[in-house]
Amino acid sequence: MGEQLERLDRALQAGREDGRLWEEIFRTQERKRRLAEAETKRLITSGKMMPVTDLAILIDQITDAIRENVTDQQALAKIADRIGEIVGP
Repeated sequence: MGEQLERLDRALQAGREDGRLWEEIFRTQERKRRLAEAETKRLITSGKMMPVTDLAILIDQITDAIRENVTDQQALAKIADRIGEIVGP
């Protein structure tokens, strides 16, 4: 009976250790998420990164400028194809 209690005690201790490890994993993931968020904000603030919405507006404005000034339909088609390659689907 004593041996069974010792095995049970070891199993419980291992479970507690697992619980502590999972808590540490979750805390580390949360720290990583906050760091990534802070770094993204820093890059946007410093002008080294722009929000996707601003980028979409910029691409639309460039596309409008091209359409307004390029009349050659073949050139427009090539430009549109190239922008599609750059931006993706």
